[in-house]
Amino acid sequence: MSEAAAKDHGPVGYTTSVYDEDVERDYFWENVALGLLGLIPLFITEQQGKSDAELAPMAERAAYVIAYKADAFQYPTKGKTRATGVLSALAAGMAVLARTPGGVTALGVHACTAEHEGCPK
Repeated sequence: MSEAAAKDHGPVGYTTSVYDEDVERDYFWENVALGLLGLIPLFITEQQGKSDAELAPMAERAAYVIAYKADAFQYPTKGKTRATGVLSALAAGMAVLARTPGGVTALGVHACTAEHEGCPK
């Protein structure tokens, strides 16, 4: 399907779970995928009408949080709670990537804003 003929998925895009053999199957990652399924469409909606330049700060914040807190999110220190903001940062980053041709597939989730070749919809 050519990019020019791609049909827009609407204001919340398209987000679905997909089998990803690289993702470890356990309750933690299954719950992360479920959280992403709910959050990514919200972030896609928030991005409507924004230019790439306007989205750059959102992507940078997401990258920063993921880079500096994801280890504490996945492996919390005994007696401490999991790092906050990482799930939202993952969702925000994936929502930005959903706008790219072909969308994004990671952590058992696919998100895109327009139909494309190989789209699981």
